[in-house]
Amino acid sequence: MLAGDKNAAFNVSYVQLWTRGYLRVVGGGPAETQQAYSWGSHASPLTQTIIKGHNNVKLSSEDFDRLVTWVDLNAVYYPTYGTNFPDTNYGRSPLTGAQQGELGSLGVGDMDVCFDRPEMSPPLARLRADNAKYARALAIIQAGKDTLAKNPRADMPGFTLCETDRNREAKYARREQLERQNRQAIRDGKKFYDPAATQPAGATTGH
Repeated sequence: MLAGDKNAAFNVSYVQLWTRGYLRVVGGGPAETQQAYSWGSHASPLTQTIIKGHNNVKLSSEDFDRLVTWVDLNAVYYPTYGTNFPDTNYGRSPLTGAQQGELGSLGVGDMDVCFDRPEMSPPLARLRADNAKYARALAIIQAGKDTLAKNPRADMPGFTLCETDRNREAKYARREQLERQNRQAIRDGKKFYDPAATQPAGATTGH
């Protein structure tokens, strides 16, 4: 099933492309050296299917370039490593550990849920004969949907970083700023000192 419904880490379409072998990318990275053209867009069935033709699907040159570039970049899903669910599974799931464990006890894997349309989660079909289990599993998935509505993750509009990631991003931005200032000082033949590094401990900057 190719659909945009979000699960505990990605969305349904993305998981299907990976698990059914339509993408041939290195993933987390193998230890051995990969032969040329053995992975990426040249080797992925997804791009080969489009090149050969599939149900009269026609992509523009720009769309095709976007597709093969995405595959060659390792078919990434999120635009950032940052998260707003640092203490949950995958760092992306809106479900707590207790909710995830209860779903598992009901026979529902968190990667098989559909947070956009909880009632369409495939595992629920197996639970329809047991009204209590079905209702409980559906309630947990609905709770995940509600959590995402209040606190969108990185594949949704309105995403904001958690405090830990915000602090890290601020530190990196500060380092980048200092590097630019250092390079400019070198070009100008001057010296630049980081005020934070030269300021005595406990002192405050005056105006």
